[in-house]
Amino acid sequence: MAAMCRWGELSHHRRGLPNLIFLDLYNNAIEQISGLSPVPTLRVLMLGKNRLSRIEGLEVLPKLDVLDLHCNRIRTIEGLSHLAELVGVILYYSLLTRL
Repeated sequence: MAAMCRWGELSHHRRGLPNLIFLDLYNNAIEQISGLSPVPTLRVLMLGKNRLSRIEGLEVLPKLDVLDLHCNRIRTIEGLSHLAELVGVILYYSLLTRL
């Protein structure tokens, strides 16, 4: 059985990362994107091979320019219009039914 990793449970570690620009949470059984507000400098977020079904919780990442969501359960692309810096979204091997 896979261990569940929740970004919110790591809150005491995030306080010391005010300049974080790259975060790789690949293959951690993450089901929801949340708790990212303490890292507004984040530019690259790697969330491939998790259990995400929705793109959400990214409105607090104004500098995000690369988002990797491959191998998740995402069916629609939404929740990205506010990310003005975004230049790349990786969604291969997802369950997309519409763009």
